[in-house]
Amino acid sequence: MRIISCVITIFLLIGCGQTGGEEKMHLTIDVKERDEQAEFIITLVNGTEQSAQFEFRSAQKYDIIIRNSDGKEIYKYSRERMFIQMIEYLEVDSTKKKTWREQWDYKDNNGNRVEKGTYEVEIIFLGKSEHIEHLRQKGNINIP
Repeated sequence: MRIISCVITIFLLIGCGQTGGEEKMHLTIDVKERDEQAEFIITLVNGTEQSAQFEFRSAQKYDIIIRNSDGKEIYKYSRERMFIQMIEYLEVDSTKKKTWREQWDYKDNNGNRVEKGTYEVEIIFLGKSEHIEHLRQKGNINIP
């Protein structure tokens, strides 16, 4: 009986640890399409009861990847950009959020204007935290 109690307690502790941060800490993406460019509004939302601290190994906080209907990458935000190498920390208090904005001029990785249509957008948050990893969000963009 004691062993069963210990096993149940361990499963409860493991379950609480997994659902505590990752389900409530999330990314959102809002895409505003315009004639000549799109604006991405990227928001990191802390819906938990505790503040969260993230560590970055460079000045880059996220990456943006655009894929066509075949799943082929046509644009990557970090491609051919340089970011300062440094350790930086970001703290997001309980129930708060952090927002970034980026522009995209509808040009692919080769500098050519992409065709009209619907594309997939993926945001990858690069901050590392003790209990939260691999925050990603996908959405769509309709290029006019």
